[in-house]
Amino acid sequence: MRQSTSPLPPLRQAIWLARLFGDPLGRDAEAVELRVDSKSALALAKNPVFHERSKHIRVKYHFIRGCLEDGSVKANYISTKDQLADFLIKSLGRVKFQELRSRIGMTRIGTTV
Repeated sequence: MRQSTSPLPPLRQAIWLARLFGDPLGRDAEAVELRVDSKSALALAKNPVFHERSKHIRVKYHFIRGCLEDGSVKANYISTKDQLADFLIKSLGRVKFQELRSRIGMTRIGTTV
C-alpha cells in the first residue's frame, strides 16, 4: 500500500508558525527544514526541469518547489529508518513505536492497568 501523506499541509503550517513567531521578535523567519525519505520526490522538488512522468502533479504541489527556490524551505533526505514522524502516521510494532517515541523526547507517564 502506497503512503499518500502529503507534506504540503504541515509545510504550510510550519512556514506560517516560523513567520508568526519571528514577527514579535523582529526577526525574519528562518528556513523550515523538510525531511523527506523519498529520493525521487526530493529530486523532483529540487529540479525545475519538466519530467515526463510527473505530468499528473497538480499546480498546488509546485508550492514546495517555490519555497525551495525562495529559501523559505530546506529539504534534506532522511533514511526511512530515521524518519521520526513515522510513529505518528504509520501502524508500527510496539518496539519500533517505543523507540521512535523516545527519540523525540516523549516519556511515559504512569503505568498501565
